[in-house]
Amino acid sequence: KLCIVDCPNICHQRLVSPSLEELHLCRSSLFCNIDCCSLTSFHCQCEFATSIQLQTWSLPALKTLKIMCKSLTSIGGSTNLSLCTGTGSIRAFSSLSVLSISHCDKLSTLDDLLTQEYLPSIEYIHVESCHELLSLPGERFRSFAYLKDLVVIECWSLNWQRGLVLPSSLRRLRLEWCGDISPYVPSCLQNLTSLVSLCIGGCQGITSIPGDIWSSNLASLEELSILLCPDLVSFGGAEAVANIKDVEICGCPNLANEEQINRRSGPRYLC
Repeated sequence: KLCIVDCPNICHQRLVSPSLEELHLCRSSLFCNIDCCSLTSFHCQCEFATSIQLQTWSLPALKTLKIMCKSLTSIGGSTNLSLCTGTGSIRAFSSLSVLSISHCDKLSTLDDLLTQEYLPSIEYIHVESCHELLSLPGERFRSFAYLKDLVVIECWSLNWQRGLVLPSSLRRLRLEWCGDISPYVPSCLQNLTSLVSLCIGGCQGITSIPGDIWSSNLASLEELSILLCPDLVSFGGAEAVANIKDVEICGCPNLANEEQINRRSGPRYLC
């Protein structure tokens, strides 16, 4: 395990290790080249990094990648990613199951990174507080066959013009203050037969969710939160969600008072 903390002027040289399993860079510079065949966990908090050139990383065993870089503007470089194995090309993260990208205030897109070919084993995607993020490839999520958890919160500027289609493998979904998803609700929920936890919050434009969806498409749901959705006028009523163990529906002024529900039997999964 290697931790480098508060070293902003470290030389931008190559990091090579055949045995390193965990790497933490905190408030430090980012190495130009990282070649660590045993690395399974990488936490990157490099405040002054403006770009991450993935073609310079060789991390075939990487399982967890967490990026928190305030000045980051791009991941993957200015050219399209190519899934080749030659020098200077992008290598797929074949083992990566957990991806977290948060507080990257200048990042505008993740289109290059979020592809099924590049992340064939991904199970958990967390994107949070990337306030200038304009684009997420929502139409590609359905191709992630092993995706179980998807969290997108406080990404105010997101545009979902290309759609939002989710895989049936999904178990937990959290969408809060992440742009206008109203054109895709409830359609994006209709294939989620394995979903156990759903949280939708701070989403304008969602006016209704048909009541039969809770007992048909979302029959496995155990936890439901709908918070601060000002345009919601109907979700089927209290009877429609009676079989869901934990329900919180509040801050939706167009719902009748009796439809504002707060019924919790245990800890929440996501919200």
